[in-house]
Amino acid sequence: MSLASLPESERRRAFEGLSPKAAAAALYDWRGWWARPEQLPPPGDWVTWVIKAGRGFGKALALDTVLPTPGGWTSMASVCVGDRLFDDLGRPCRVTFVSPVFIGRPCYRVGFSDGAALVADEEHLWEVESKRFRKAERRRIPESQYRKSPPTPRLYHREVVSTEGLLEGLLSDGERNWSIPCARPLECQERELPIDPYALGVWLGDGDTQGGAVTVSDQDSEILDLLVAVGCAARLQSRDRRAPHIGRYVLDPKPPVRNRLGRMDANGSVQSRLKAMGLCGAKRIPAEYLRASVEQRRSLMAGLMDTDGSVTPGGHVEFSSTSIALAEGLFEVACALGYKPVLWAGRATLYGKDCGPKYRVTWTPHSQVFSLSRKAGRCHVGKTQSGRNHRRYVVSVDRVISVPVQCVSVDSKNGLFLAGRSMIPTHNTRPGAEWVREMAHDHPGCRIALGGKMPDDYRATMVEGDSGILAISP
Repeated sequence: MSLASLPESERRRAFEGLSPKAAAAALYDWRGWWARPEQLPPPGDWVTWVIKAGRGFGKALALDTVLPTPGGWTSMASVCVGDRLFDDLGRPCRVTFVSPVFIGRPCYRVGFSDGAALVADEEHLWEVESKRFRKAERRRIPESQYRKSPPTPRLYHREVVSTEGLLEGLLSDGERNWSIPCARPLECQERELPIDPYALGVWLGDGDTQGGAVTVSDQDSEILDLLVAVGCAARLQSRDRRAPHIGRYVLDPKPPVRNRLGRMDANGSVQSRLKAMGLCGAKRIPAEYLRASVEQRRSLMAGLMDTDGSVTPGGHVEFSSTSIALAEGLFEVACALGYKPVLWAGRATLYGKDCGPKYRVTWTPHSQVFSLSRKAGRCHVGKTQSGRNHRRYVVSVDRVISVPVQCVSVDSKNGLFLAGRSMIPTHNTRPGAEWVREMAHDHPGCRIALGGKMPDDYRATMVEGDSGILAISP
């Protein structure tokens, strides 16, 4: 008679007097019954008998970690199931699971070569490239391909290591060992924008704070032609008496319109649209432009860089502004376009006089960021070792005071989502699959059983799912 057919009280009496090994053999009944808490492992040489690793079993980031979304920003503390984030390919992905908040876990601050940093627990996962991988990749992929675009991410070429693993292998032969590829440009839908992105960028860079006019020198008169090309005419209003080569141009001039009370009313000009957007007196990049399509964001950046941007002989580009809001906006646009910018703060001086704070956004582009021929001709993209521009290097892993942390699962193709203001790809939580791969690697030839309530649990989810074994070990 099978043990499964006996009442629980009789099953317990049946085990009395048996040795642990005999009890284990009796408990191991595959025909319909799994033992309760008294269960012992079946006879044989076992590495691990059972691991219970439901979703959210580890891998967490600090609650104040910000996450980019198609509508703006959220935080790890505020994210909910069903919310949309971005993956490493720039595609929107959906949150499928949010773990409880974990307290008291060992936490580390992971610092990157561009100054970015994320706080994670010791078990959080990162998909990284080792120094050995980068050398092999450079031999496999010619430099000319990097000059055009970075290679498509291939999951099986990279390693998935924990934060603790980053610390243990931080250096290789005295050099930085780990790197994380930059995300691809965020894929957002094209938007109906009140002002053309290039025209808005030009105004944000060299426009009057209180009106719809810009200042352009004769040297850069090509900007006027570029404005006309996007449907925004510019009419000369006046010239600087001390510098006649500098003109003040009104953007998209319209006849004045008065309402019934005789007051000036909106007439559809650039100035009236700027007022409606709340930009007069407070220059910033509106939220709808930050999540516009890739081409619209490129046009916005071109307008800003044509006016307030510069390029060095070494190929680095820089945007300077005395507005922190404008600098942070361009920093976000650059990150959303797949670049690796750095935001600097300093002091602006003129003839030795301190004129207040100044902010610079610098990076090395792998695609053209100017429309103005004078500057575009000096911006040589894809120079030697341009692969460095497509990745961040891990420079430090420092233990910090433990903070509340949380993990999420997303349905992205590679099991990655973006985190932090710099939009760094970090790993989905999938501890079960990672544990299986680790055990198979450490114990060649071992047998591993997966259990679930229904066939879909252990095949569609554990094996073939987005966080399954095949997703990390193709």
